[in-house]
Amino acid sequence: MDESTSQFLQLFDEHEETTPSQPLQLHPKAPRLSVQIETSPTVEWDAVLDVTIKVQYAPESLIHQNEPVKPCIFHTYDLCNPDNFQFERFVDGSWEPCEKNDDGGCSFRIVDDPDLAIHVSQDEDFESLSPGETWRTSNRIQGDWWTTFPTDARNGDRFRYYFIGVTLDWWDWGSKAEHEETVVMLPCWIAGHVTEPVANGGRPKLVVPASEAVEILYKARSEGTWLELFWQRENASQASLR
Repeated sequence: MDESTSQFLQLFDEHEETTPSQPLQLHPKAPRLSVQIETSPTVEWDAVLDVTIKVQYAPESLIHQNEPVKPCIFHTYDLCNPDNFQFERFVDGSWEPCEKNDDGGCSFRIVDDPDLAIHVSQDEDFESLSPGETWRTSNRIQGDWWTTFPTDARNGDRFRYYFIGVTLDWWDWGSKAEHEETVVMLPCWIAGHVTEPVANGGRPKLVVPASEAVEILYKARSEGTWLELFWQRENASQASLR
């Protein structure tokens, strides 16, 4: 491993108590992207909660010290896919994974339609960055009538939430302007991995390591789990309409 790669890896080892998982192996010939997430440190059981996701392309001083560093373009699907984020609850002195709660999710009707050709320079799910630049997006993890917190959450429960780290399905060197003619294939339902070119056309794997975790204190003005409070609110709402 060269010195620049080792230096970059150390960025993800400095805070072992707040970084939930060990960094994945980074390829020295691929761009360096990192994820930082931000959200409110507290949430009421019935409040909307969004998580801001910041994806930064590491500045030139950290990578390829003897090579010019170019813009890169990448598929953003795995960087905001809820399946690539983890909830943990603090129980009896340690963090324990929470079972996935799909109350706020949606499903697709899978049909046997052909894959779709997508121009990466025109599609909102592809972004390009130059070294030092940051791309921002957000995920909603609790809405007015749904939550991705465990439905047995109670007042005072502590949670942490983090990006688990992924290997991107597609990336290339260059800006969107340089990829005006580049076409990839996606499943007919769009929200999935690039199907062609296979294996990203043989380019090195672009690994995005896990983020540090954000802690969230769950609050409720009444006793009961999220699910119990939800039904109390719904029943009260129905009663007021009679």
